Amino acid sequence: MHGLIWGGPAEVFPRTFRPRRVADPRHSARDSAKGEPERPPSCDFKVYKDRNRIERMFNRLKQFRRIATRYDKTRTSFEAFLSLAAAKIWLPHFTEGL
Repeated sequence: MHGLIWGGPAEVFPRTFRPRRVADPRHSARDSAKGEPERPPSCDFKVYKDRNRIERMFNRLKQFRRIATRYDKTRTSFEAFLSLAAAKIWLPHFTEGL
């Protein structure tokens, strides 16, 4: 009976409990039957670059615990600290060339 407990060796599990490979829905049987090479989806690299930059900025801002937890009670104080945090992050980029 102890062989049926989860966490045991893989040999004791029935075949239905083992992970199965699932066909990728992007690849259908009709596409492979045609013999045509699959084209990658189109990508607008400018949009991707801008989105990535904004996402990285939010991740840097979330490193400030006060911003991540919304510690401030009022909108004004939260926006003020958000501005200070953004200035602290951006200032070194403006002074690198000096």
